[in-house]
Amino acid sequence: MDDIERDRKLKLWQRIPRYFEHIDVLIVRNGFGETVGVYDAKQLAQKWFASGADMFSALYGFNWIPPEQLKSKVHLHR
Repeated sequence: MDDIERDRKLKLWQRIPRYFEHIDVLIVRNGFGETVGVYDAKQLAQKWFASGADMFSALYGFNWIPPEQLKSKVHLHR
């Protein structure tokens, strides 16, 4: 496998989550900027609390820690 092919495969498997606070949505993109997942951030934060960071990463395939303002929203609605 040459360097270009290796870089392409790494970018395909890369996961970059981005939280949109005003609509409570988490969009996950690969290294090329293509959307690979759209999630309800509140539900995802609840799952993060229930499973913990390591299990969450194993289940969803990306690392994410809910921001403080989202943690507060989720704790208020428990």
